[in-house]
Amino acid sequence: MSWRTLVGHAARNLRRRPLRNVLATFGILLGTATLVALLGISRGLQLQVLDRSAEQPLLTLVQVLPGAAPAGGTARRLDDGAVDAIAHAQYVRAAFPVIVVPATLHLGDRAPGGTVLGMSPPGRAPYPLAAGRAPTADDQHAQPRG
Repeated sequence: MSWRTLVGHAARNLRRRPLRNVLATFGILLGTATLVALLGISRGLQLQVLDRSAEQPLLTLVQVLPGAAPAGGTARRLDDGAVDAIAHAQYVRAAFPVIVVPATLHLGDRAPGGTVLGMSPPGRAPYPLAAGRAPTADDQHAQPRG
């Protein structure tokens, strides 16, 4: 079968059922337009969700803990060098150490226990203080007053 014969058959079939061909073409155009619209809407929603999640700092924080000690060895401490290495990793906005100290508060006959977190993100106070100052790295063994 030659190309000329194939083109002739195709043209005859197109002329024989014009409504079917118009409806098929309309369906293809409608399906393509719907697909493009859905892809645009989904990308817009994705960007909106990412923008809103960036506004919520608790959703973008990652806590890095020292690894488990190998058999017969000691675990590497997360020192200033490790904090600097993490801070310079790709997609990291800020990295700062957090000092975690178990504490027990004594007030009369009550002694609730918990942990005290000490952190100093660069350039901003992590929380407002009513009095005093934020703890520093060398305050790990500070004694309470009174």
